[in-house]
Amino acid sequence: MCVQVCFKEVNEIMNFVNKVSEAPFQIDACYGSYMVDAKSIMGMMAIGAGKKVELKIYSDEGVGNLEQLIRTYAA
Repeated sequence: MCVQVCFKEVNEIMNFVNKVSEAPFQIDACYGSYMVDAKSIMGMMAIGAGKKVELKIYSDEGVGNLEQLIRTYAA
């Protein structure tokens, strides 16, 4: 599953990473030719705020409790 998100501020990135870190499946964030673990605060901060980021979610069962969080940041 792929979805685009955009974070306006650094605080949004930190909140997002704290929430997705609880997910039992892998989530990658892609921006241009960069791909980082979306559960990594350093990786997500390297991409930065104000950019459309594609999330690649590797789950056969959907995103479950993270659906509301992802919709909050949908680009």
